[in-house]
Amino acid sequence: MLAPRNDAKCIDAPTQLRPPNFLLLFLNLRVSLALEMQRVKKKP
Repeated sequence: MLAPRNDAKCIDAPTQLRPPNFLLLFLNLRVSLALEMQRVKKKP
């Protein structure tokens, strides 16, 4: 009984969490790019 429940969770969780994960990845990329741009501007 635990196996099917885990499979259901694995199948349901990604479908529900995909939009937030993509948004978090996008925000993380933007933040990392912004930090890199600031570092490049501060170096010279």
